[in-house]
Amino acid sequence: METLKANILKAISEEQKDVFNFATKLLAGFKSVNTPEAKTPESKIANSMFNAIIRFSDSRLNIDRQLDQMAGMIKSERKRLRNGSGLDACWVNSSRYEEAIQETNKWWHEVHTLSYIIGLTGDEIRDLANKIHYLTEYTK
Repeated sequence: METLKANILKAISEEQKDVFNFATKLLAGFKSVNTPEAKTPESKIANSMFNAIIRFSDSRLNIDRQLDQMAGMIKSERKRLRNGSGLDACWVNSSRYEEAIQETNKWWHEVHTLSYIIGLTGDEIRDLANKIHYLTEYTK
């Protein structure tokens, strides 16, 4: 796990342009998933970590989209209220937002667990989370 740990710590300390570029740096020195050499535990964990980081970042973007949608619905309902129109509570629905949060928590748990297996300390895991958050490209 030393190679993967070193790759993570190096990638955290370097400038990256986005989450994909960052996650790709973790795979340095590992064989492609489709080769027999990629069957080592460390290689499997590296590929799982790559996937989990990408999905964690994507799920945070989904939360952002869900919040935008809810904000738009709320503005529309407020306008209907102020215009004296009929109101319908089903337009404002937080279930997709709640699902997005659950998805994010699931992927963060995966990243955190793999980080622990790799041997990262609590501070290093926090630095990893901060790097992923920093590199996540929100639209607004």
